[in-house]
Amino acid sequence: MVAVVVGIAAVAMFDLDAQGVKVIGVLPKGLPTLAFPSVELADLGGLFSGALGIAMVAVADTTVLSQSLAAQRDETVDPNQELRALGVANLATGLFQGFAISSSASRTPVAVAAGARSQFTPLVGALTLRQLLDELRQEQVPLAFAELKGPVKDRLHRYGLFEAVGPDRFFPIIGTAVDAYIDATGTTWVDWEERPDPAGPVPSPDVPG
Repeated sequence: MVAVVVGIAAVAMFDLDAQGVKVIGVLPKGLPTLAFPSVELADLGGLFSGALGIAMVAVADTTVLSQSLAAQRDETVDPNQELRALGVANLATGLFQGFAISSSASRTPVAVAAGARSQFTPLVGALTLRQLLDELRQEQVPLAFAELKGPVKDRLHRYGLFEAVGPDRFFPIIGTAVDAYIDATGTTWVDWEERPDPAGPVPSPDVPG
């Protein structure tokens, strides 16, 4: 964010776009429109190597992930069907000025480990979280989050859970969350590494002189 702000300020202050520096320009608003990519014939050679690299990474990522998950769940996956679906999705993305897509090697295993079976996983999670919040409040147990990623926080806003949890319950790191808990409760906190050994120091054996 700092880099973006500094870049915008530099362009505005020094009139860099008038001096030949290429800028993005005005970002379009609203939904993307259907448009056939305008590519010059001379650019096809340069685009081919990049497109081939993206395709190879997407194929390897999707195939490895699907096969490993299928083996864990004792299921059979047709890799050709998956690659056809991925190809159609990427072709449609290109016609709507989007980005190439692939599978998610981080979120998918987490969702499967939590028992996910469909694309309704985020919605169910927002509900498998609202219920937990209500139960904890009945027990007078506060719920807080630390080191929460931006996209996850955006989803909590979208589902109305950010306000339900409370803006003061989100902390940048675990250390600030612990400090806030100590300040709010007055709890005496000693880090486990700094706690004295109840057995005391081990005496050294006598060494004959």
